[in-house]
Amino acid sequence: MTTFENALETAMELQPSELDDFISILSKRRSQNWRRDTAEYYHSIKDELNEGNLNPLIVEDALDELHSYVNSDK
Repeated sequence: MTTFENALETAMELQPSELDDFISILSKRRSQNWRRDTAEYYHSIKDELNEGNLNPLIVEDALDELHSYVNSDK
């Protein structure tokens, strides 16, 4: 299994131009993963809403619920 330290050491062995390319590719892949994960989450929430498992909230009510959650002892 590759550890963070091993991956960092390996990356630092690259030539400067390769390292720049590596960083660029890594950044793009992180963005792609974030977009994919966000889209999957959106579709799952949309399905839940369409199935009647979720109820839309007024923004103020959602914020009140969020504040209550954040300020609770959990």
